Amino acid sequence: MNSPTAPISRRSSLVFIIKNMLVSALWVIGLMLAVLPHSSRGETLSNNTSETQSGISDKQTLNEQTTDEQTTDDQIVVYGRSITESQQLRSFDASQLADGYRNLGEFLASLNGVQVQALGGMGDPVLVSILGASTNQTRVLVNGVLQNSGQFGHYDLADIPLSNIERIDVITSASDSSDGSVTNDQAIGGTINIVTRNADQSSQQLQLGAGSYGTLSANLNVSANVLGTPIAVSVDHQQSDNNYSYAVPNPQNSSQLYVKQDLNNAAFRKDRIDVSASLNSTQIQAWWQDREKQLPQYARNSTRNRALLTSKQHGLRLSGHWGSDWYQSWSLSHSLERQAYKDPLAIFSYTTNDDHYRYQNTEASLSSQFGEAATGWEHWLFTLQAQGKEQTYASRYSSPLSNSDNCNGLGSQCDQFSWLQEWQAGGQVEWQNNNLTLSLASTHHQQTSMARTLQGTSSSDGESTIKWPSTTASIKQAFVSEHSFGSVHLNWKRALRIPSLYERFGDQGMTRSNADLTPELGRTLTAGFDIEADVFAQPSLAVTVFRRQLENTIVVVYDPSTGSGRYENSADAIMKGLEWQLKSRFGGTQSALGSWQLSLAGSHYSSTSSSDTKSYDNKQLPSIYHQRLLSKLQWQSVNQATHISLENELAGDIYLDRSNTVSGEDRNLWNLNIRRDTGTLGNWVSQSSVGLRVKNLFNHEFTDFSSRPAPAREWNLYLTCHY
Repeated sequence: MNSPTAPISRRSSLVFIIKNMLVSALWVIGLMLAVLPHSSRGETLSNNTSETQSGISDKQTLNEQTTDEQTTDDQIVVYGRSITESQQLRSFDASQLADGYRNLGEFLASLNGVQVQALGGMGDPVLVSILGASTNQTRVLVNGVLQNSGQFGHYDLADIPLSNIERIDVITSASDSSDGSVTNDQAIGGTINIVTRNADQSSQQLQLGAGSYGTLSANLNVSANVLGTPIAVSVDHQQSDNNYSYAVPNPQNSSQLYVKQDLNNAAFRKDRIDVSASLNSTQIQAWWQDREKQLPQYARNSTRNRALLTSKQHGLRLSGHWGSDWYQSWSLSHSLERQAYKDPLAIFSYTTNDDHYRYQNTEASLSSQFGEAATGWEHWLFTLQAQGKEQTYASRYSSPLSNSDNCNGLGSQCDQFSWLQEWQAGGQVEWQNNNLTLSLASTHHQQTSMARTLQGTSSSDGESTIKWPSTTASIKQAFVSEHSFGSVHLNWKRALRIPSLYERFGDQGMTRSNADLTPELGRTLTAGFDIEADVFAQPSLAVTVFRRQLENTIVVVYDPSTGSGRYENSADAIMKGLEWQLKSRFGGTQSALGSWQLSLAGSHYSSTSSSDTKSYDNKQLPSIYHQRLLSKLQWQSVNQATHISLENELAGDIYLDRSNTVSGEDRNLWNLNIRRDTGTLGNWVSQSSVGLRVKNLFNHEFTDFSSRPAPAREWNLYLTCHY
């Protein structure tokens, strides 16, 4: 469906923007026609639309101004925050995930500045990009533990059940020390930190879902106090046939091209159990997961296809803290995953496959936080942290080609073992006086990695050590007036992206090793402001501009004569961007039409690469939508029992390759969510809700970031019961 085309002209990009702005204007006009007199600050939308802000500085700022604004149980809160939101440190609580989202990726896709790359249907990888960076330039943490694979460089957002999430922090060019340890944005793009629930935070809850394409889900959370110890258990199940209809480029059973057919061999199943316990100041979390994903052949949609990827994973995390004036925290985690890839009919390669992969990750951290009580220095807060981790990857191939001693040929498969070890030490110093906050965080890293083949000899063997610093610095000035409050900020960040083991040492013969491959370096300068006014419609506006200088960009270069390739440092690049978000709310408990909130947001990027390779010089960076607009209209009934939201995403100006010869398709997605809070059900259910979520409401057909057909319209009915 995508074919080589001429680069998108500036005129066509301008037309795209104008068209999208007109759509947004229609939202505003439609809303204004329904507006009644505005409400007070406490008469706004529910916590399900709240955005809270993390960080000790943020929580302390303007406390006096927000004390008098605490709401009662019968009031509705829009943002649920102590001060105006900051685009550099956004925090979202668990209540915002209750609107029928099936995985974390679907929720993050609704955020400005965050682009989610869902590579197919349910169960396929869900990757994320922040601030116009690539997916490998974005870090994903779970409770502060890095989840990006050292082997491949990214992380699948669909792994963690939403019911286990307590909070999500999205950090760009900033750092957060509110939990007693430093969560520093050490990524070129940005960092997502997923904070899971402890045993004493879990609730008794049952969630059921059923949707299109044979989608079923069930989640049960139970908790109890056993001999004075809080224990919580979560059981999660998901499955889907994923048999949506799409235009098959070259169907197996037809002489015509692009024939509409249901997708074959795409089913998905996942089962997961999480157990957590609280022992005084020590938290214990353990999990087990079993998933199975059939792998469809999108080009021909073969009915013979039986390719399958299975995964079994388990892990354990221990964490704790002690002290008050000197607050010490520690964590230790270990996880093991075994994957098996089977292609018994050789649909995807020249031979049958029965391959096995093993991933292992161990990480430990220790941090110390102290302020005026320990040092006697007023306005100062210090956080020190040390961390170490080790990751290993092993592959075992069972095919006629697996005994090849030469791992550089097309399709050759050699058993391989790779390993990396990283140590980092650093900290953050923060100074706050009234509404002015200065922060500096720096971390020194040292990583040693190695890969070797387990038979014969290969150029992929090797070991290397890399040392580098990462630094963020920020200045933030908050302000308060009679009818408004907000802040201005300036941030600078230096971050590296270390090549993955796959990029450095190659794998499966399709890519060769490159011992000279160097890390990508990004320097980002960010400035912005946010303001909220306590006037008619209570508007809030957040604006961020940034400039990123990217050096030693890593790209893959293929050699037509051998059919294999390798990753190389090919180009430098400059990216500039503008991100903005406008929110306004109307109505309230005194309005016969209930409460309304309108959100408009946009991200607009411009990028140019420079390279000695002519085909990569003066090109736009690929796989990122450079123009994107988001609109969201939310309504809540007077009795706060009915919630309706309508979302729209317009995105375009994207290339799928470095040479800018293949342009991606525009996205125009509408999502609808309707939820009804039904209250108690009998003697067991204290609170319940039922809802319907429709994704891609108008069935817009397009191809995704990987040139795969995106799923058609999807719907999901869900029921949540608290007991």
